[in-house]
Amino acid sequence: MIINKIFKKIMCCTAIVTLLTSNTGFAFAANDTNASSKPAERCTITLTGPHGTQYNVQAFEAPQLEKRSADGSISKTYSYSLENQYMHLEAATKGQSINLLGGQNNDEWDDSISVHGFITINYSTTTLSNGQKGYLLTSVSGRWTKSDNHVTMSGKRVAYTCQDANHQQQITLKYPSSNSFSYRTNYSSYVSDIATGVLGANSHIELNHAGSGTWSLDVTCNYFDNNIIDYL
Repeated sequence: MIINKIFKKIMCCTAIVTLLTSNTGFAFAANDTNASSKPAERCTITLTGPHGTQYNVQAFEAPQLEKRSADGSISKTYSYSLENQYMHLEAATKGQSINLLGGQNNDEWDDSISVHGFITINYSTTTLSNGQKGYLLTSVSGRWTKSDNHVTMSGKRVAYTCQDANHQQQITLKYPSSNSFSYRTNYSSYVSDIATGVLGANSHIELNHAGSGTWSLDVTCNYFDNNIIDYL
């Protein structure tokens, strides 16, 4: 069903890519005073409990984790940790968050599960024929780690895309067989970041700890500020 869903979305994709605006204030978002020179990147992480409770998890991008090669290609890594100090409980009122610190109890999430992870996107740039800056997603990698061997990880999948109005087929869905992944995209078309452009990756995993039920962890990191989680 998942495969059918993603291919239906690809086949029905029009010149307009839906832009999803995050309601959480606990996502990584880069600030640039010159917005026209650099896209607004965003990394949003959501942990959903077995009863539908949602937590927004903080993402980190250390400056030293952005690597620029001699040929101009760029590697960006975002990391996260499922610990109470880095999580907000999504409130019942849309657009509000509750900090788990400051007296807010978290009786549902088992902090001892201590899952950590990261996701890396690699891309290169060029100047398009129309004078605009073009981007090409070249590879995606990541990893999930756990400190408790009683935690099981399942349902792993990764999606990545590099598309705009003129290049809508550069969307890929993968199913990692281990707790780490590394994929070369083999994409060839550079895309624009304006209007319908989107470049980024999404990972999904299901966590189960004895007595806590199944939790879903979704990580979406886009160099262009659009969200591809809907393709999963």
